[in-house]
Amino acid sequence: MKPDLARAVALLKREALFEGLDAAQLARIVNYFDMIELEARTLIITEGVRADYFYIILSGQVEVTRRRRGREHLLYMMGPGDYFGEQALLLDHPHSESITAVEITVLLRLNLERFLLLLNEYPDIRLNLSATAESRQLVRNQTFHWLGENEIIYLATRKHHFFLFIRLLFPIFLLSISLLGIGVAVIVEGLNIFVHPAVILIMRIPIDSRVLDNILLNKLDCLCLDLSI
Repeated sequence: MKPDLARAVALLKREALFEGLDAAQLARIVNYFDMIELEARTLIITEGVRADYFYIILSGQVEVTRRRRGREHLLYMMGPGDYFGEQALLLDHPHSESITAVEITVLLRLNLERFLLLLNEYPDIRLNLSATAESRQLVRNQTFHWLGENEIIYLATRKHHFFLFIRLLFPIFLLSISLLGIGVAVIVEGLNIFVHPAVILIMRIPIDSRVLDNILLNKLDCLCLDLSI
């Protein structure tokens, strides 16, 4: 079945995957797809089976599950505008989850041959889909307690070890000063931190001259750093 062109273009226009493309380009992309309508509880993708299609949800809702210890576990839900199947196609491996329609659902569907033609014609879509596929692979076995019930991770990346080293410099500096027995008052973007061998105190009140005087009266060596710039 051919997609409803106006409806499909309106959907794709809202999605970051197709950002920067005009209506004519989106209409051309829609013509790559066919459209299928599925009844509730229809299994779309089976975990462990090799990929045949890329899908975009036009309407309805699907659930994503993974089998663990002999039981199906719900991972998350997806709705209009969400897409799936790209990971197994791009990385050339079996599907890592099962996906099932939970209500009457209309999908835009693209077979492997047309999927590759689309990516060759629109390299930016290839880049976006590759980033999504790699991100989903990266977070596959991770648990994010802050993730909402209907929220999906489309992009995740690792920082280079250099950035980890830079982020650790400040805590290491504070710890070193503390071990040396020197009190430190630090102002960082309005958050004030005082480090003493016995305590690390984080204060949101200003560290003004009176506070510093009190520190000095307690016969503590004090180093004050203003890092707010």
